[in-house]
Amino acid sequence: MLDPITSSDVIAWLVAIIAGGLAGSALSIAFQKSTARRLMREKEASLISALRGELERGRLLCQYNAKLQSEQVATFISFPTIAAIRATFEERHSFPKLAPFIKNLEYYTLAILQLNQMIEHYTLLTTLGGAPGYHVSDPRDDLRNQICSICDGTGDLKGTGPENFIRLPTYIELVSSKIAPLTET
Repeated sequence: MLDPITSSDVIAWLVAIIAGGLAGSALSIAFQKSTARRLMREKEASLISALRGELERGRLLCQYNAKLQSEQVATFISFPTIAAIRATFEERHSFPKLAPFIKNLEYYTLAILQLNQMIEHYTLLTTLGGAPGYHVSDPRDDLRNQICSICDGTGDLKGTGPENFIRLPTYIELVSSKIAPLTET
């Protein structure tokens, strides 16, 4: 939300223009700092909102992907990661509200990236299924079952998380519960 310009702001600008010199420079610096702080708050609020939406979409994609267990050739949808990557790795020091949850966001982001790679590998195995000389149906079915079990919460996503594994739907709920109060303030 933009800070409204008050009549005192306009008067201060007029005095600075008339007085010029040092007073004008000081006012200009103060105004620029105020604008930069406001823009950073808006950017942080925007990212937190996008992250909350990304987590909700991740929760829904877990439900969708888990239902593909019985499909002969499943069409998995990859999880979004743009806001999580930005908050976790690209600009992590720019968002002080997220600082207490940065480790949780790291685990979440790494888990989603790992699962997306599994989905990409499954898609590749699906395209190779009909090629002569390739026998990929068993590894493809094993990978489909693994992706579905991770998405429905019966299987663990190993290699990340505080205990070196994550139950994805539960972990998404945990991260969402930590992020949700930030959007209400």
